[in-house]
Amino acid sequence: MNEDRPRNEFEWSERRESMPPSLWTYAPVACETCGGACCSHIALLFSDMTEDRKTWLAAHGVIIDGNEAVFPMPCRWLRDGRCSIYDARPNICRDFQVGGPFCLVARARNKSLKNLSLV
Repeated sequence: MNEDRPRNEFEWSERRESMPPSLWTYAPVACETCGGACCSHIALLFSDMTEDRKTWLAAHGVIIDGNEAVFPMPCRWLRDGRCSIYDARPNICRDFQVGGPFCLVARARNKSLKNLSLV
């Protein structure tokens, strides 16, 4: 696999355009320094994020970030900012690229959520 590209290519070209250039490459970061940002919330991309859907989601405590719905719900196995089942973690977790664009977005989003006292 080409390590210059994210392993999760879903919507990458569209998402790249909405991210600052500083997030387009991999950053030298370590999992130990972030406290589980990728596992502190779930973000789902909607291609049809209507105003009605935004209103409904917001009424249920979901944060709207463009066409993404951000659910501030940590992974059940996240303990003290670390994965408690690391050796047996699911493939989606194994495939997540530390320092990749999705990692950096998760870290930035997690800081924002902490500022809102949601995580």
